[in-house]
Amino acid sequence: MSMNVNNSGRKPVAAPKPETSAPTAPAQNTVRAAATPDTAKAPGSKDGFQAATLVAKANNRPAPTLPVASRPSPSQLGNNFHGQRGALSPNQTGKINGAAELAQFVFAGYNGGAHGPVSITPATLRQGNTSRQVHLVGISGTEAVENQSTGWITNLKSGFQQNNPGLRNARQAILDTVPAGADLVLAGHSQGGMIAQQLAADPTIKSRYNVINTVAFGSPLISAGQREGEVHRIAAAGDPVPRASLQSVLLSDWASMGQQDIPTDFPISLQKPGNGIEAHMKDYVSENNPTLARMDAVGRVSPKVPVSIEFNPANRVFFTSPTNTAAP
Repeated sequence: MSMNVNNSGRKPVAAPKPETSAPTAPAQNTVRAAATPDTAKAPGSKDGFQAATLVAKANNRPAPTLPVASRPSPSQLGNNFHGQRGALSPNQTGKINGAAELAQFVFAGYNGGAHGPVSITPATLRQGNTSRQVHLVGISGTEAVENQSTGWITNLKSGFQQNNPGLRNARQAILDTVPAGADLVLAGHSQGGMIAQQLAADPTIKSRYNVINTVAFGSPLISAGQREGEVHRIAAAGDPVPRASLQSVLLSDWASMGQQDIPTDFPISLQKPGNGIEAHMKDYVSENNPTLARMDAVGRVSPKVPVSIEFNPANRVFFTSPTNTAAP
């Protein structure tokens, strides 16, 4: 279902602290996911590839298969494994126990423009015997969709920390949807991870909400030193994108300190230079990744008390991100 949007706004489609930087009523421009379209899966695909299958279907590409390489299976990862060990993704279950499942939540934004790249849902953050009500915001990355602000111009502007329609649309979706004073958990992949970091540093967002966690998958350093809350940037060894911003070059020590590296199933070589793209799109959603599997739902490695996130998939709202949104 394609949607045309004008300058008035986005269309809803209904259906704690390593890199220190700290956690709103229905909007226009949304589509509520009564059931997030995550049921189709390729024969033989497993946990983390439910969302990646959506990406492939939306772009008329073959569904991905799980690259196992020499990875242990989830059942061999022991008690530190944070995941569901099941056949269903969090987009269906509403439960995010580990970082790979958080990435799967974000990847549902790759839907060929049918719903939009931004999604927001009320959620419960659980840690041990305590719980906290939050709003979880997912932002997917670069995708070639007509009239959608997920192209290279947004990449460049976000990479140089400039205002851009992707940032404006995500900010407005939060303002339209989340009540003032709420706690936010921001998560994004690639371009979406850059925008998530910009949001964590955005004066309007910080004055109205409490940004408690930001998790960026395959994203370079953005807005260093200005973000609110706990920030985790997760980078696969075979993915060149996390090293591709001006800040990552000029502030290399800071960027390295705040970056959590995970192994890859797609090492780049002269024979396989395209593996960088494979790593960028597949490593983050794989629960068989031994380091990623030890990260909890907010990106902390082997925490003493892991954090999990629960939400009702029926309450998740997707937002389109038009290219013609006027600058504030």
